[in-house]
Amino acid sequence: MPRTALPERFGGERSLATSILYLLAAGEHSAFHRLRADELWCHHAGGPMHLHMLERDGARVRVVGGATPQVRVPHGTWFAAEPAPGAAYALVGCFVSPGFEYQDFELAERERLLAEFPGERARVTRFTRDAAEKTRR
Repeated sequence: MPRTALPERFGGERSLATSILYLLAAGEHSAFHRLRADELWCHHAGGPMHLHMLERDGARVRVVGGATPQVRVPHGTWFAAEPAPGAAYALVGCFVSPGFEYQDFELAERERLLAEFPGERARVTRFTRDAAEKTRR
């Protein structure tokens, strides 16, 4: 897509859309992050996936799988993912439009999220690493 066809939050041209398959096993999770584009999650196999979303009015968990085979994560929303309790794994497809570019991805900093969402300390701590943990890896 040409730059002129995109919202101002995008710095250059993008593919129309991109997609990946994303597999998480029991006990694994993604860290809080956000994208400049909307992302559509579609369940393919295994148990449901839980999407933890931080929003202005608090946090919510959206379930991808079962009765809800797809969920949209609006651009700019902090979110993390993990298989639902009891699921051995969850396999989802993630579709981004305009297409994903690493410059459109932001990994959350724990202290920033704690300041922005003080009522979500347990969830933020669980799905982020602090500065000391980042330097040890």
